[in-house]
Amino acid sequence: MVSIIFLTCVLTTMLAICMLSFKRYLLTPQFGLLVCFILALIGCMIYAKRWNLEFSAITLLVVLAGFASIVFVSLFFQHKYRLNGNLAEAVRRNDGSEISVKKVRVIIWTVIQVVNLYLVIQFLRTQTGTLSLQVAINSYRNSIYLTGDAVALPFFTRVIRSMCIYSSYLFLYLLFYNAVNKIKSKLNKYYIINIVCAAVTSLLIGGSRGSLLQYLIAGLAIYFTLYTFKYYRAFSFKQVFYALVIAGVFLLLFGQMSEWLGRGEVEELGDTLFTYLSGGMANLDTYLRHSEFYKTDRNYTFVELVNFYYRLTGQGHLQYRGLLSDVYMSRRGFGTGNIYTMFASYYHDGEMAAVVLYCALMAFIGQRLLKMTINSFRGGRINIPMVIYGYLFFDYIQCNFSNRFYYQFFTVNMLKFVVFLIAFKFFLTTDLIKIDYKGQRI
Repeated sequence: MVSIIFLTCVLTTMLAICMLSFKRYLLTPQFGLLVCFILALIGCMIYAKRWNLEFSAITLLVVLAGFASIVFVSLFFQHKYRLNGNLAEAVRRNDGSEISVKKVRVIIWTVIQVVNLYLVIQFLRTQTGTLSLQVAINSYRNSIYLTGDAVALPFFTRVIRSMCIYSSYLFLYLLFYNAVNKIKSKLNKYYIINIVCAAVTSLLIGGSRGSLLQYLIAGLAIYFTLYTFKYYRAFSFKQVFYALVIAGVFLLLFGQMSEWLGRGEVEELGDTLFTYLSGGMANLDTYLRHSEFYKTDRNYTFVELVNFYYRLTGQGHLQYRGLLSDVYMSRRGFGTGNIYTMFASYYHDGEMAAVVLYCALMAFIGQRLLKMTINSFRGGRINIPMVIYGYLFFDYIQCNFSNRFYYQFFTVNMLKFVVFLIAFKFFLTTDLIKIDYKGQRI
C-alpha cells in the first residue's frame, strides 16, 4: 500500500504542475494521461488488500520515468510553442459566427447514415440466423474473437460504415460549436441523428462499450476546447457537474449495456469496474517482476505498423497481436484481466530507454497537435485539427489499459480518417454544384 500511495502522490504533484502551467486549458494530453493513471492508482488502493498488491521497485521506476518524460517534454514544447499566448490569440479570433453548412447535403448524409445502420443490422441477422439483435451482436462478436470464422461485412457496406463513423466526429464538432456559441440551428437535429446512428453502428460490429465511450470522451474534449476558445477559461463548475453526471450514468448503465449487447449479465459490477480501472496497473507489476519470461524478438509498440508491412508484402501469416493480449492475470484468485498499460509494451521493446523515448514521442505528438488546433482556429469555420485531437484524446486516457495511442496513431486507418475529414469538410461547406433548390444552393 505504501508504494501505491507514494506513486499516487507523485503523479498528483505532476498533475498540479501541469495544470498550473496552462491554467486556461484543461484537457491537455498530459492531463488525460495523468488523470487516468491516478484514478487507476486510487482503485489499486481500494483493492490492495484483496489483490495483495504492493508495487515492486521496477514498477515504480518505469512509471515515474515514463511520466517524468511526458511532463518534461509537454512543458518544454508548451513553452516553446507559446501555447498560452497563442490560446489568447485564438480566443480573439472567435467571433462566434455560424458555420455555413449546406443543409441539403447534411440531410442526404443523414439518409445515408440511417440506411447504413439498417444494412448493418440486416447483415448481422442474416449471418447469425436470428431476429434477436442482442443474440446476433453476441454471436457475431464470438465469431470474431473466439472462433475466428466471422464473415466480413460486404465491401460497399464496410466502406460506407467507416465513412459514417468518421463523419460523426465532424458532426460532434458542429453540434458543440453551436452549443458553445448559443447558435440555434435547424441542422442540430440532423447532427444528433448522425452521431447516434454512427455510435450504434460502431457498437453493433464487435459489441464493445469502448466505442460508445470514445464518442463521449471525444465529445467532451471538443466541447471543453471550444468552451475555452469562447470564454478563455478552462471550465465552469456547471460543466464539471454535467460531465460527472454523464460519467455516473455511463457507470450505472455499464452492466446493463452488457445485457443489451447480448454478452450476459454482469454479476459483480464493482469487481468488473475495478478490473477495468485498475487491473492494468496490477498486471503491469506482475509483468515487470517476470518480464524475462515474456521476452520475444517482436516489436509490440508498433504492432499495427508491423502487421501492415506484413500485409503489404504478402506475409500476412506473420501477423501477431498485442503483448500478452491473450494472457489473463489474477491475484489471490481474483481476475485482473488482460490489460497491462502502455508501459508493458514500451518496456518489452527496449526497457527503460524505450519507456522514456516512447513517452516523450507521444507527449510531443500531443503538444504538436494541440498547437495546430489552437493556431488554426477561426470562428465560423470547421477546425479539423480539433476534431482529430478529440478523437485521439480517448487514446491518451486509454493508456492505462494498453498501448492504444501507438496502436491507433501509426495506422492506415488514421490516415484514412484524416483524409476523409478534409474531404467531408469540403463536401459540407463548399459550393460543388451551383444549382438552386427552393432558393437554396446545394
